[in-house]
Amino acid sequence: MSPPPQLWSTLHHPLLRDLAWAVFSPSLIRSANDQIDLGFPPPNTDDLQFLTQLDQNPTALEEWMEGCKSPRLGLRFEYLWQFWINRSRPSIVSNDWENLFNLQINSDQRTLGELDSVSYSPSRATVIHREFAVKFYLGINSDELPPSIRPDMPFCWVGPNVKDRLDLKRAQLLNQQLQLMDKVEAKQVLPNHWRWSRLQRQALVRGRLYYPFDGQQLTPSDQTFTHDSIKQSNIDWSIIGDQHQRGYWLPLATLPQLEAEHWAVLNRHQWFAPLRINFNDSEGSTIFNRNELGSLLETHFLSQTQPIQIAAMSQRDNCWEESVRYFVVPNQWPSITDPLRNT
Repeated sequence: MSPPPQLWSTLHHPLLRDLAWAVFSPSLIRSANDQIDLGFPPPNTDDLQFLTQLDQNPTALEEWMEGCKSPRLGLRFEYLWQFWINRSRPSIVSNDWENLFNLQINSDQRTLGELDSVSYSPSRATVIHREFAVKFYLGINSDELPPSIRPDMPFCWVGPNVKDRLDLKRAQLLNQQLQLMDKVEAKQVLPNHWRWSRLQRQALVRGRLYYPFDGQQLTPSDQTFTHDSIKQSNIDWSIIGDQHQRGYWLPLATLPQLEAEHWAVLNRHQWFAPLRINFNDSEGSTIFNRNELGSLLETHFLSQTQPIQIAAMSQRDNCWEESVRYFVVPNQWPSITDPLRNT
């Protein structure tokens, strides 16, 4: 059973929408190892009540997120998950559970890795090891990449900085990071009273995959994904989550082909949940028409090579709501790329 893809659309506060998206959006990856959990149980009544109450009074979440001083999206994603693990789901996080985060594993003055999250229940004799990742990858034919980083596969997923690849990140997460608990050094950093007979591993990977724009208008960006809806026969579907969120990417020169009339240019902190802007929100993002968007992006790429995320916006009730997400890259991409850390 998959989580409702529209859960965050019922919430108003941007942080609450991001929290719901971080926890309940579909996994970006899949795993052949059935001992690794890639998802999270669908929201129950207590979860929905908790989110609704928090949406009405988000002070606790706002104060928690003030502790996230880094602009890195990966850290922001971890903070959202830490809040959820510590404060919400009674059936998962009760007084019986102890939670630790960001435990560094060392051996002979050498760093072996870090445990993102470890939870222990004495009554269940269970430890849950969770690793978090949020990623945004663009799909591209491998022969279009610089020869020095070209993988041995016909089609791959790369970040705006093309050295970052989905297949590499997935392998690292599943085969290295989630195996750290098997090391003696990992057990040594845990409290002495932790005694368990069951170890659960979770890879909580969220984000979006952006397909090459082919003139088709995708609406909306968070609809249920089906492989048949993508005309890309050389994709390796075995590493991709069945219901991953998606959008499109396109070079600046192709921008005039986009048909939507209203657009938002996303700041990095808006990359998670689909955007929603109230009409009366004076601090909300500016809505641009097609001509304004084109001028803005042309000016940007005159001096910068950093790709930009944009969202087509539709009017609904008293707000603007995102209908589809795009990555716009410079015309020379991927031969030029900024070392943008999207995590």
